[in-house]
Amino acid sequence: MTDSLKTVPWPKITLLFVVSRVLIGIGIILSSNKFAVEMAMKLFRWVFFAPDPEGRIAAYHPLFLHSHAQSLQDISRYWDGFWYLRLAQHGYTFNGAITHQTVAHYPFFSLVCSWAGHANTSAILWTGIILNNLCFLASLGLLFWIVKKYAGETIALSAAILLALYPGSLYFSLFLTESFYLFFCLAFFYLLEQKRYWLAALISWPASLTRYSGLFLSVNFLNKKNWPLFLLAVAAVAIYPLYLGATFHEPLLYVKLQTIYRGAGSFIKLGLFFTVCMICVGISWVWPRLKAKVIWTLLILIPLVIYLIMSFLAVSGKSAPPSVIPVHEMPGFVASLFAVIVFGLLQHKLPINYKIFAALHVAAILYAQTFICNQRYVAVIFPLFWMLACGLVEHGKLKWLCYGLSSLALVGLTILFVSMGWLFVF
Repeated sequence: MTDSLKTVPWPKITLLFVVSRVLIGIGIILSSNKFAVEMAMKLFRWVFFAPDPEGRIAAYHPLFLHSHAQSLQDISRYWDGFWYLRLAQHGYTFNGAITHQTVAHYPFFSLVCSWAGHANTSAILWTGIILNNLCFLASLGLLFWIVKKYAGETIALSAAILLALYPGSLYFSLFLTESFYLFFCLAFFYLLEQKRYWLAALISWPASLTRYSGLFLSVNFLNKKNWPLFLLAVAAVAIYPLYLGATFHEPLLYVKLQTIYRGAGSFIKLGLFFTVCMICVGISWVWPRLKAKVIWTLLILIPLVIYLIMSFLAVSGKSAPPSVIPVHEMPGFVASLFAVIVFGLLQHKLPINYKIFAALHVAAILYAQTFICNQRYVAVIFPLFWMLACGLVEHGKLKWLCYGLSSLALVGLTILFVSMGWLFVF
């Protein structure tokens, strides 16, 4: 593994990693400043066409900030970080209620972190945070190596930059599973490119034990008609259900709990986004025959059409009017829109195995009742950043504009996430 990875420009990759983490650090520091948080909240609402008729931003009080610790360790308890920490400390528990519990999460990440000591909360958190940052650094190098093999060094470096500066890359440094999953997926494809198929099948196991979507990696062996390796990769998915069956007498308990986040709206949303994706695919087929003015007209019209579709995606009745997506789900909605449009327009740039990986993951994140976490889930679909880098390669100014806007969005969303202004603004 090390021989081939020596071709990766690790100083550049490390500098990119450090710069992106510094931007997150700036966001964390600014999150304790009332003015900075208010500005981020106002900008957030302006970008997503959400007025503040109730004056909630004006009513924002510094004490709200002071009630939340600003250390990276405490930030990591937000969202699913709380459940991964609880799982690492106490293992799986189930009280019989169909609510969010530790059994709704796959075990591998928490299991690794628990080796730091079940009783030592700080040790568990810092173990996860350090491992996640190391995995993300390694992932940037692996992504560079894979993309360079197919598209050259310029596009490879651009893909790594786009991933590092993606606004949702904050989650790669927290006590969550994004970094672990991304690393094992990229390591799988690296070994696949090296034709080390047995090792690739084995490394798909930790991916499948980190997230259920690790199952998608096994599809690569179907393409090669290698049934023994396909079965070996699929076998990992059976481990967690077997454990649930032996411990709680319900092998499909995880699936049962996931129904909380699914519903009729999931099918409607998936169908609408699939339609948009097919429109984008159609455009990509006739792209070479279109004049530049027509192309840019279509690229402007597509997001406007999507905005009209938003009125049909009623995932909550809390917003006004009720048919419009709630403001707190807009980052996830935009991330979903980004994934669908980039995949639809640029999927022809990818080899078939990476195209399938991206398609399955995009479909998986869209099959949910809400958009609330999709900015996290899009972050691990690395072929999207590869595709985007291919699309921007001939547009230098647009590429640098994307870098700049992504950097600002990374800082802004970090401010809102850390200060909990993300919740207060709604």
